[in-house]
Order: sequence, then C-alpha cells, then structure tokens
Amino acid sequence: MIVGIHQPNYFPGISYFCKILYSDIFIFLDSVQFSKGNWTNRNRIKAAQGELLLTVPIFTTGKSSQMISETLIVNRTDWRQKHLKSIYQNYYKTTYFKETFPLMEEIFNINWENLSEMNVHIIKRLCTFLGIERHFLHSSEIERGDLRSTDLLIHLITQAGGDTYISGAGGKKYMEMDKFAENHLEVRFLTYTGLAYPQQYKDFLPNLSIIDLLFNEGPTAVRILKESAQVE
Repeated sequence: MIVGIHQPNYFPGISYFCKILYSDIFIFLDSVQFSKGNWTNRNRIKAAQGELLLTVPIFTTGKSSQMISETLIVNRTDWRQKHLKSIYQNYYKTTYFKETFPLMEEIFNINWENLSEMNVHIIKRLCTFLGIERHFLHSSEIERGDLRSTDLLIHLITQAGGDTYISGAGGKKYMEMDKFAENHLEVRFLTYTGLAYPQQYKDFLPNLSIIDLLFNEGPTAVRILKESAQVE
C-alpha cells in the first residue's frame, strides 16, 4: 500500500492532488506545528492583474506553538464571502464555471471554526468532484509519541499499514533514507513537472490553487493531474 503524507492545506495546488492520486492511503499531517507563511491558510488564484492571494484569517496571538489541528479561524469578518466573490469575479467566464461554481458556493456556505477540519473537508470534497477515491487518515488520530522527521513518517506509514512512501522530490534533502530500508519500506519520489492548460488572462501562471484548474478543465482535470507528475 502506497502512503502519501502532507499538511492539510487551503485549496491546495495541483501537485498536492497529484500526490493523493498516486497514493492508496493519504494521511493529513495535522499533528505538527502550524507554520506561519505556509500554505495551510492561504493559496493563489489567477486574476487579470496576475496572482491573487486568498488568505483565511486565523488566531495567532499567544499561539506560536499551536498544532495545525488546534488552529482556529477568525470569523469576525465575512472572509468566506470575500473569497467566494473573488472567485466569481475572476472565473465567471471560464469554460466550466456552471459546473464548478456551485461547488464553491457549497464549500463557502459552511461556517467553519477549525482550520484543519475545513481544509480536510475541502480536499475530500474536491477529490469527490474529481472522482478520486482514497482512504484518508489524520496523523492526530495516530499515537505518535515524541517522534519527529523521518521517524514520524515511518511510524505513520507503518501504523497505516503501508509498505511504500510517496514523497515529493524535496524529501531527498532531509529524509534519512537508511531508516526506511531498516524498516523494510520502499520510498518513491514524485516529481511535479506541471502541464500547461488553458487559462484566462494572458500568459500561463503555474503553481496556483487547484481552483484555477477546476474552472478551466472541470471534472476532466484528472487528466492534467496524471500528466503533471512522474513517480520514480
């Protein structure tokens, strides 16, 4: 069984869903510290002027060491309608607007308080929309002790019943490969090459939220996912 592991990001990019696509089991790494400036509470879409950043407001004061699973959303302002409006304004002329925008409305109609729970819901819902069926787990539901880095990955993989770990290419820089071999685990690396697809507004912009791909390619976006990554 191939296991993929990643933090639950906000409307992740194409490479994130490539990892899910090539996994049998996908573990949301929600039991690690929330990292400010990461993609856990923000992502990018395409606007006429270029990239537009959508950011979910969260509580951070006095919470520098909070886990992703503990991170709460600030709902004092109607940020959900702001994000939905931005999506509408920038994608209402796309090919698959009629198929995709109701999905966005459904997602933003829910008043979430916990960031991780919202992100997991979004990712699972988008997988359903794309016809991707996988077994999902949360690292916070698996007893981890004080394990970190490679040891934590190996523990999560074995507890999930996996025998193969699928890592991003960047994992080569920090993972202790000998430990995987000692635990009889195979490691395969996913290289995201990206595949250009029709977009609005001038030149193609890579590495956007999957929102952009869905509005431009609709349910057929799985083809782009399959052709955008290689696993070795």
